[in-house]
Amino acid sequence: MRLLCLLIPLLLSVLGSCNDISVEQKPNVVLILADDMGYGDLGSYGCLDIKTPNIDKLAEQGVRFTNFYANGPECTPTRTALLSGGYQQRVGGLECALGAGNVGRYDEAIWLWEQKELGLPHEYAVLPFALKREGYHTALMGKWHLGYEEKFRPNNQGFDYSIGNIGYGGDYFYHAEQASINLPDFTGAHNLAENGKVLQYRPLNVSGSYADALLIVVQEMLTETGRKQDELEAIAVTVGPGSFTGVRIGVATAKGLAWGLKSKLYGVTSLEAMAGALLLENPEADLAVPVLDARRGEIFAGIYRRNEGWVETLAAPEALPADAWWSKVKDLVPDLEQPVFGGDGTTLLLGQGDDLRQELRSLGEPRLRRWSAGHPATAPALAVAVSDASPLLEEVHPFTLIPRYLRGSDAEVKRQLNLTPEVPSTDISVHQSRPDSL
Repeated sequence: MRLLCLLIPLLLSVLGSCNDISVEQKPNVVLILADDMGYGDLGSYGCLDIKTPNIDKLAEQGVRFTNFYANGPECTPTRTALLSGGYQQRVGGLECALGAGNVGRYDEAIWLWEQKELGLPHEYAVLPFALKREGYHTALMGKWHLGYEEKFRPNNQGFDYSIGNIGYGGDYFYHAEQASINLPDFTGAHNLAENGKVLQYRPLNVSGSYADALLIVVQEMLTETGRKQDELEAIAVTVGPGSFTGVRIGVATAKGLAWGLKSKLYGVTSLEAMAGALLLENPEADLAVPVLDARRGEIFAGIYRRNEGWVETLAAPEALPADAWWSKVKDLVPDLEQPVFGGDGTTLLLGQGDDLRQELRSLGEPRLRRWSAGHPATAPALAVAVSDASPLLEEVHPFTLIPRYLRGSDAEVKRQLNLTPEVPSTDISVHQSRPDSL
């Protein structure tokens, strides 16, 4: 059972050795268990969706298995088998993942839960205790999911240090589960703990719009960096195309801040921001092809070139079938190894595995290239371009900035509506606003 965390590590880090055991005799060991990660989810196995350069390096320098089995299809049983060295069903109550809030999910587990005995017994935690007997210090970082009761927590199971979610997971912002945990030291569904003790937290329980919540996050970012709102000289935002709600909230918040603080405002399209981010991540490259999955059998892409601290457009963004866009790329890019490709439509454009484009297969043996189906980090790229005062970034007035959408939504089509915002007049004087005194 999981929430938002599809890749949640159980990290057993052997931090060092004690007594008189030398590093040469007893090497450090790092053991990573990742929930729900299939064999095709790593770059070293041909995946484009997720960037895994460090794991790929381990595969290149070590051993890459092509036939390996976990002891269970989900969290708790896999962890039980890993730490105990035995079949999970021999422990009892841990054959399937513990339910949210420490609830048993079948008869025996429910009975153990009612007796406050649902978890990995001390005597079954073989691996960490075996390492300690050999002189190692042990630590666990990440997901535990082998019992919520204090006696079942990592620091009572052979780990000298631990930090992470005690339960089945939790979102990245609140570290909370979908159900409250009925234990004295847990607050609601929050289950992030250090050394077995639940960490304090402050939930952002905000009433009102999503923009209200976003403003609190902005203020927290400023506080963490020792800045104040009136020190903001410029605000940059991606205006879309993208999620209807997400783009609208982001643009509205940026416009309100810029107008209220009298800051400079810059708006760029999603593909332009992605191109800037791809080139920032790959300083040796000069061309970028950001690609978004536009659904309905199309991709939304563009071709950009590095210029004056930002990017200039070589092929204007538009939604086309993947084959049509591939023809454009071949026409405009003589060397197909030169561009950086990125975005969730990259696989549709380039293909992968047996479906890789013929022009790419002919370039030689498979190897790591500058391709990723992950979304690049646009915020740092925009921040660098704004701080460098790139002449290619044009300042806009808050009244004239509107979200951009790829096309009408399915709901608009079915209801024969057109909800696309109209482009406002560039004559700012025609816009009505409250006096500054208000």
